[in-house]
Amino acid sequence: MIFNFCGAKIHIFSYLCARKAKKIIFVLPLFIKIRAIVLRMKQYLDLIQRVLDEGVRKEDRTGTGTISIFGHQMRFDLSEGFPLVTTKKMFTRGIIEELLWFISGSTNKKVLQEKNVHIWDSWGDDETGELGPVYGKQWRDWEGNNGKHYDQLMMAVDAIRHNPDSRRII
Repeated sequence: MIFNFCGAKIHIFSYLCARKAKKIIFVLPLFIKIRAIVLRMKQYLDLIQRVLDEGVRKEDRTGTGTISIFGHQMRFDLSEGFPLVTTKKMFTRGIIEELLWFISGSTNKKVLQEKNVHIWDSWGDDETGELGPVYGKQWRDWEGNNGKHYDQLMMAVDAIRHNPDSRRII
């Protein structure tokens, strides 16, 4: 059996033959999981290549410019895992902690610092830890022009449950 892993062929047949048959049960799921990750990355890398090959150059306010394409979609089966596709090393635990912090509606960076997440350290008041109306506050307690407060996250969840075809969810 041969798996193609980012262009490098992995011959697992000889590896498996060197082991007892029951070890196959443990090795194969690992290779299947790795293959699923590689397929997600391939989809992402194919998009990058398409942008480079077919993209339209556009100027921006920074003078750096961008290369873009319109309407490309990538689809992922979330039952196979979260598609964190990037060419960079990611601080996954920090990303998750920050997202949970946003969802909680907190605006205090000390909550993250207690969990050894320091992405917001250079912002806000160092003494109190307050950051002001950052994402979590806006998501969970948006003040409208009428002075009324809205929990936008709960409104989105409610809309998904009761009106899933609405184009106003996001």
